[in-house]
Amino acid sequence: MEAKAQRMGKQLMLDDAKLAQFTSLYKEYLTALKECRPAAKENKVKPCERTDAQIQQDIEKRFETQQKVLDTQKKYYASFKKILNARQLEKVFSMPRPGKMPAPACPQAPNK
Repeated sequence: MEAKAQRMGKQLMLDDAKLAQFTSLYKEYLTALKECRPAAKENKVKPCERTDAQIQQDIEKRFETQQKVLDTQKKYYASFKKILNARQLEKVFSMPRPGKMPAPACPQAPNK
């Protein structure tokens, strides 16, 4: 996390004073984002074997997670705004999330 914060600080071309301020806040932000994500399930049901109720529950959990992430981003945006300019803020909040691949599609049952 330290290395990630340092890399981001260098991308933002911050001076030493702002870099120290930024890296501390950025590590706190990354930790807060990580806490928004649900823990991986050990006995995860295969996507094609889920019931309608499980699918609906998964969607609702995803909404809750997205809301937590959004709330965290808004909270830290206010803090980052005090030390970064608009272009730097854009870089911090528009970083793509690595490893986010859509779930594979389930084969459709043949129509009768």
